[in-house]
Amino acid sequence: LSAVVVGACSSSQPPSDAAAATGAPTTPEAETPKPASPQAETSQPDPQATQTPQPDTQAAETPRSDGPQDDAAGLAALQAFVQVDPGDDGPFYMVNLIEYRDLASYADGRATDLTGEEADAIYGTWMSTERLPATGAEIVYVAEVETDLIGDTSFDRVAVVRYPSRADFWTMVTDPEFQAMLEHKDAGVANTTVLATSRLSLPSLPDPAQVPYPATDDDPPFAFMHVLDYRDTADYQPGDQDADNTRSGADAVDLYSRNAGTVAGPLGVRPWAWFDVEAVISGDHDWDEVRINGFPSHATFAALTSDPTWQAGRHHRTAGLEATYAIQTLPVLNSLGDQ
Repeated sequence: LSAVVVGACSSSQPPSDAAAATGAPTTPEAETPKPASPQAETSQPDPQATQTPQPDTQAAETPRSDGPQDDAAGLAALQAFVQVDPGDDGPFYMVNLIEYRDLASYADGRATDLTGEEADAIYGTWMSTERLPATGAEIVYVAEVETDLIGDTSFDRVAVVRYPSRADFWTMVTDPEFQAMLEHKDAGVANTTVLATSRLSLPSLPDPAQVPYPATDDDPPFAFMHVLDYRDTADYQPGDQDADNTRSGADAVDLYSRNAGTVAGPLGVRPWAWFDVEAVISGDHDWDEVRINGFPSHATFAALTSDPTWQAGRHHRTAGLEATYAIQTLPVLNSLGDQ
């Protein structure tokens, strides 16, 4: 059943562009910094702090290779997630990162000339036009991956689906028709990360009077999706001025975010949505948070990461993260602001 859950969320797509949205992963990790007075989040950095993307030269930000979570662990995580009192149940978000097979491979060995993306699109189109509407679920974000900036990953698409409740989700994934459609998802998807999350509030960043580096035809806007695994205690390098500090990893990243926000805000960088990870249904790390931050242009990212103030705070981020994905994405569908 864990495979069922993976398929359920990772390939959802809107009817207007079923093939493009069938599954949704993306690129580098640029976290949007927070304003000076962000909303405090328990044991994790302020969600509005749009963290700035960081180059792949930081070895500390490369995810550790624990190996993928097996089906039994994923099923156990899902069962624990859905077992809540009805009075405590409510909307949640499934975050999906998807890597397609080059060629579809069906479990029954059937001959096919479908690509992995095409096979997954069969499942995705059915989900977006029939199953998700019947469940009351909605695809709120789909993006093509432009670059996997940080992390040993090769995702092709990312997507976020909002479900009305855990009970509704469980009813969907245990439905025989849904399980039958999963053969196409399984045939098309080589690797996926599926995270059950709740939405975090975002403090506001001041709007610049004018965006210094606006989008152009050759430099479109994009978004970074950051998947974060915090250290229990920040690990600063010997000789670092904070080497003896015992702050938590989340607090260290929060310091980074606050510092970066002083640069990112005037550049027009904005946090679109931040999510608290409540269960890792499929994935290779004990992920804590997901952030999606919008950038006016790629030139904006270059200006941010070359700024001395941003660079001065990077050591906090490196010290605070056990693992991270930084995925640079080109949105196909974005209704996160409507939620």
